[in-house]
Order: sequence, then C-alpha cells, then structure tokens
Amino acid sequence: MDEFNIGAKLRLARQEKNMSMKELARMLGCSVSLISLIENRKISPPIKTLSGIAKALNLSLAKLFEDDEELARFEIMKSATCKTKPVLPPEGGMDPDGRLRQKGIHTRKLKHKFITLPNRYAPYMKFMHSEESLVYVVRGKAELLLGSKLIPLEEGDSVYFETNTAHGFRSRDDSETLILEVDAA
Repeated sequence: MDEFNIGAKLRLARQEKNMSMKELARMLGCSVSLISLIENRKISPPIKTLSGIAKALNLSLAKLFEDDEELARFEIMKSATCKTKPVLPPEGGMDPDGRLRQKGIHTRKLKHKFITLPNRYAPYMKFMHSEESLVYVVRGKAELLLGSKLIPLEEGDSVYFETNTAHGFRSRDDSETLILEVDAA
C-alpha cells in the first residue's frame, strides 16, 4: 500500500469533495478512526473496504493504484525574490534534537526541525509524512528529491509542498548544508 500512497489519494479525493472523515465514515457504516488509520497509512485495508471508500468518493480502484507523481505539488520561492530574511535563533536557542526552544508557545499544528546535511557525496536523507511541509535553506546548497523530481535549492530559498510522497534532501556542495523543515502535524 505504501508504494501507491492510497491513503493520500483517498484523503485528497475526500478533501476535494469537502467531505469530513465523519461524513465518509457515516456513508460507509464504519468508524472515523478507521478512515483516519487508512488515510494516515497506519493500516492496509482489505480490497472490499477500499472498493467501498472509492465508490463513496466516486473514484475507480484503478485510480488508487496509479503513479502518485500528481500528489507532489510544490511551490518554490527563490532567495532573490525575498525582500526580508528570517531571523534565526542563536545557537543556544535550539534543543539537542535540533528543535527551536519556545517559551509559552505550544502548537499542535506545526513541527519544526533543523536538518544538517553532510557533503554532496552522502546519500539522500529520506522522509515521509503527510500533509504539508515548508523547507528553508539556512546555509549551503541543497537538493530536494520529491517523488522523481530533483529540485535544486540555494541558500535562502524555500519550497512549500503538499505531499504524502517520499522526499529526500542532500547537500549539493562539499560543505555541510543546514535546512529548516516545518511540517503540519
């Protein structure tokens, strides 16, 4: 199931119809948690369940097993077009795991982390998660592998993408590259 990103396709189809998980679950006579587990790729449902969901969303089963490149939508903002640069925290402003320290601010909607990429000869650091992500190149040159697309990024560039497609990063030069990734939780 992971290979075809079925959960992402079902979520996208449901959202395009402005249908909540609760509405879909009611139509199918199942629980909201089952729909959530399927969309978040926690379980691989039987074909009968997939067929029912696809029918409720007006999708063919074949569509669920097509190549998922269309899910890899993205938008790049090049540093040359930005009028302001972000203010980054001092080195002491990060936890040991690379997360920013925040006083009095608690959000459940966003997760952020700094990722240090070794030189360009290192393999891609690969990730997979759902919903949305924003990546900002703090230092160096990076390459984002999004599905089968290679997106070169320079210091100060950012890219926003809505994806459930596996993505990866690596440095494009001989020095370490530092990127900030902010994900919707």
